Amino acid sequence: MENLSKAMKRGWLVTLLVGVSILLASLPAQANSQSVNVAIIGGPTIWSGGVLPTSGTDVTGITFTNMAPGSVNAATLASYDTVVLNVASSQMACNMNNLPTGAKADLVAFVSAGKKLIIYDSECSTQDYSWLPFSFTTANPGAQGASGKLTIVEENTLSSNDPTNQYYINAPYLSTSTDAVGDMNVMTTFNPNWCVDMSGTNILQTTGPVHTYAKTGIDVGLYLYNGLDMDTMGAGTNSLRKIWVQELMQPFNPSNLPCGITVVGITLTPMTATNIIGTSHTVTANLKDLLGNPQPNTNVVFSIISGPNSPFNSSGVTDSNGNATFTYTGSGGVGTDEIQACFAKSGQNECSQKATKEWTLPLNSPPVATPGGPYVGDEGSAITFDGSASSDPDAGDHIVSYEWDFNNDGVIDATGAIVSNTWPDDYSGTVTLKVTDTFGVSDTKSTTVTVNNVAPKVTIKDSYYATIPVTLRIAGQGMVGNSVAIEIIQDANPLATSDNKIIRTPGSPNEQEKTITATVDLSKPYSGRLIFDTEKAFSGGTPVWVIIDGVKTKMTTFNTQKSDPASYHQTYDFALTGVTLIGKEISFTGSATDPGTDDMTFAWLFGDGGSTSQLYPWPNGHSVTETVNHTYSAAGPYTVKLDVTDDDGGVGSESKAIVIS
Repeated sequence: MENLSKAMKRGWLVTLLVGVSILLASLPAQANSQSVNVAIIGGPTIWSGGVLPTSGTDVTGITFTNMAPGSVNAATLASYDTVVLNVASSQMACNMNNLPTGAKADLVAFVSAGKKLIIYDSECSTQDYSWLPFSFTTANPGAQGASGKLTIVEENTLSSNDPTNQYYINAPYLSTSTDAVGDMNVMTTFNPNWCVDMSGTNILQTTGPVHTYAKTGIDVGLYLYNGLDMDTMGAGTNSLRKIWVQELMQPFNPSNLPCGITVVGITLTPMTATNIIGTSHTVTANLKDLLGNPQPNTNVVFSIISGPNSPFNSSGVTDSNGNATFTYTGSGGVGTDEIQACFAKSGQNECSQKATKEWTLPLNSPPVATPGGPYVGDEGSAITFDGSASSDPDAGDHIVSYEWDFNNDGVIDATGAIVSNTWPDDYSGTVTLKVTDTFGVSDTKSTTVTVNNVAPKVTIKDSYYATIPVTLRIAGQGMVGNSVAIEIIQDANPLATSDNKIIRTPGSPNEQEKTITATVDLSKPYSGRLIFDTEKAFSGGTPVWVIIDGVKTKMTTFNTQKSDPASYHQTYDFALTGVTLIGKEISFTGSATDPGTDDMTFAWLFGDGGSTSQLYPWPNGHSVTETVNHTYSAAGPYTVKLDVTDDDGGVGSESKAIVIS
C-alpha cells in the first residue's frame, strides 16, 4: 500500500472510471446555488502530488479560472461565486504569507457577501488561518505515505456512510488504501462555528477534524476546509474526487448543512428560535467527541450573554446521549437573547456557537366586543349596559378598556365594562361599545336602545278652598266698655280674627258690627268663635248676633256678674252651618311630575261643564304645581278631574269628588 501511494506521488494524473463519472454526472444539481464560476488561487496542481479536477462530466457546467495570489482583490473576485484557495499549490507553496493581507480581507468579504471559499492545504506544514473570521491552525505529520482512519461524522450533502446514498464516500477505502488520511492535516481551533463533516486519525495517532465547514451570518456564505492528502486523487478510486465534486455542488446561500457536531465538540440546538414573551424556551447542548461519540456526565454551563433576559447562568450534566438542557422563561421583554453553552476540557473552556432566541409580542387576535342588548328603559331612569361578556381570544391577553358611545356620534360617553346612562326624553337609536386589548387592538360592536316615554304623574290636592265672610253684630242694652271679637277656627287654630273688638256704645246696632273673611279648607270641618271681655265690673247681659251669608242669627248673650270675675272673660263656639258654597270661588290645586324633558299641558274638568287648560313648557314642565279657581252655580256632588298631557302624548290623570251645598 505504501508503494502504491509513492507511485501516485510520482505523477499519476487524475483519472476517473467512466462508469463512476456517469454516476456522478447523474446526481441532481442544486439549482442557482452550486458553484458555477470558480477561481482557483494558485491553480489546481498540488505541488506534493495530485491535482484538483477541472474537467470531466462530473464538473460539466462549471467554469474554472486560475488566479495568482497577488491578483486577488475585490474587483477580480467580483465575477465568481466560489474561490478555491490551494495553499498546497506551487504559487502558494504552503506559505500563507504569499497571499497579500488585502487579498485575505477581500476573501473574507467575498464569503460574507454570500459566496463560497474552499481551502485545501494537502500535506502542508502547520498553517495559521487567524485571518479568517473563524480562525484555526493545522497540524501535519508530513509525507509519510501512511494509512489512517477516516470517520464520516455527519450525514449531509457533503458526505454519507450509506452506500445507497448519492452522497456516499467510501471512508474505509480512503483510510486503508490511500495515504489521504494517514498524511492528513488536523484542524485545531476553539471556534465553535466550525462544524465537523469528517474526522480522522493520522499516522501520529492524532484524531481531529479533517473536513469541516462554517456558515456565515444566518447561513449566507460558506467556508469549507479539506485537510486530506490529495496526492492519490486519481488512483483507482473516486472518493477523493467525489469529495471535491460534492464540495463544488454544495449550496452555499443558504447551505442548509445541519452542523450536528462542532469542532469544539459542543453544539446548541435550536440555533435560532422565536418565542412569544412570557413563554418558556429550551435549548439542548449536545456533547460529542470528534468521532461522534456522546460524552455523558459532563457539566455544561449555559449562559445568556446578551439580550433582554441577560445576564443569566445555569448548569446541567450531560446524559447518556451527551445531552443537557436549559429552560427559561422570557420575562425580560421584547428582544433577542444570545445563549452559549461551555464545558471544561483539559483546563480550557470550550464553548458552543451562540444560539439566538428572539422574544416577540404575541400574534395578536383582536378582542371581541359584546355590548349585550337590545336594551329597553324609561326616560328619566338609568339604563344599565353590560359589556362584561366581551372577550379576547389570545392566551394571556385581556381587554384593558371599554368605551361606550350612547348616541352614535363618535364621542365617548362612558367607560367601563358595566355602565349606565339616563336619557332625559324618549329615544330610539344605536349604542356602540369599543373594547381594546393590551396591544391596542380594538373591536367595535353596536346594539340598540329604546327609551320609552313616561306619562306624567298627577296628583290633586285633597284640600280645596273657598273664602267665606262672617259678620258680628252687638245689639241691645249693655254696659259701655264691654267688647266682643269673632274668629273663624279650623284645626283648632284661628284662620281669621276681627282686627279689633266691637265695643258696645250707645247708638244703632248696625253701626256696631264687624265682618271678617277666611279661606277655609272645605275638605275639613271649620267653626266660629266669639270672645267676650269687659273692662269694668258690672252685672248685666250683652246679646250677640252673627250674620252668615245675609242670615242674622242670635248666637248668645254674655252675662256678667259683678261679684264673679270669672264672668268677665268668656268664649262661645258655634258651627258655621249656614255658609253656602254656591256662587263662591272654589280653588283647586294639582301637581304633575314628568321624568322626561317634556312640555306639560294641564287640563281641568270641574264636573259642571267648566274647564281650564294651561301649557307649561320645559324646563318648567319637569315638576309643576297649579292652582285654579272655579265657581259653581248650583249645589250638588261633582267630580273634579285633572288631565296632564306631555309633548309625546303621555297622559296622566287624577279625579276627586266634591260636594257643593
